[in-house]
Amino acid sequence: RWPAPALHTLAPMPILSATRGPRGRVRTERGPPVMRLLLSAKIHRATVTGADLHYEGSISIDHDLLDATGIVEHEQVHVADVTNGARLETYVIPAPAGSGEIRMNGAAAHLVHPGDLVIVMAYAAVPEERVREHRPRIVLVDERNRAVEPALAGAGGAGR
Repeated sequence: RWPAPALHTLAPMPILSATRGPRGRVRTERGPPVMRLLLSAKIHRATVTGADLHYEGSISIDHDLLDATGIVEHEQVHVADVTNGARLETYVIPAPAGSGEIRMNGAAAHLVHPGDLVIVMAYAAVPEERVREHRPRIVLVDERNRAVEPALAGAGGAGR
């Protein structure tokens, strides 16, 4: 049996199966809504400006880039190092706006180094019925980590 939906969940749960009971009545079994984990935001090919092994952890990202992508403080992100192939998960803390800062903190500083090119990606759970209309916010940056081309995947940004 599926647990009862949370009080704030107003949408009906989809029917998983329908069977006839002993008196011929149709019984339905509902399940949780189907969600897909899709890319919600990406900072493409940013240059790492610093690494602080002794910081408590995370990645510091220029606040202007966070605003451009919609990534928020403490949000989980995946970081792919284009230079050496390392991949990791961490969370975001904002760096001063306009600083161009992309700094790896804590243990991640062992994997990603100043000067490396990285791709920072955030994901969101999207209901199945909204998958086709979903568009991630993709931001391309220059060598100083300034946004040069905000793009929507599927609208000139597909495949990036």
